[in-house]
Amino acid sequence: MPAAHSSIPRSKPVLILFGAIIGITLLIGIVATFSVKPDMLFMHCDLALKSEMPDIVAAYLRETGVQVELHLGTSEELLKDISERRRGDLFLPANESYISRANEKNLLIRTFPLPGPVTARASKGNSTRVQVHNSPVDAPIAISILKCSPNPKAAEKFARYVAGLETE
Repeated sequence: MPAAHSSIPRSKPVLILFGAIIGITLLIGIVATFSVKPDMLFMHCDLALKSEMPDIVAAYLRETGVQVELHLGTSEELLKDISERRRGDLFLPANESYISRANEKNLLIRTFPLPGPVTARASKGNSTRVQVHNSPVDAPIAISILKCSPNPKAAEKFARYVAGLETE
């Protein structure tokens, strides 16, 4: 009995299968890249605060288990990056004028003014709180939650922590 002949060459099903595998692999990679990690925040932070923030970030990690990745740059560079990429959870510029500019661009959900220049953490028992001292930043500053944040509740909790407010 002669074998049934198909109008589709044998190599075409292999190519379709191969294409499907590549497509699924790319889709998984894209989803993994943009997936929300509840134990990780991404903060755009001005270079003027680079010596202060690692202590605050480390204390927050110890207390909550949430890691905060710092993206350092000038406030101008950070604002441009946020505007173009729409990536990140928090914005901490060295001057409140950048908060105003970010608001004009409709990039922010909420802003928390800081009680003063943040430079160190003071421990009280197991808890760590913001302490206000002299800072390389003399202007009033604030920390803001970005609209592009995949986890705005976690971002607000960190912003309230930095601002010395009760976390809800």
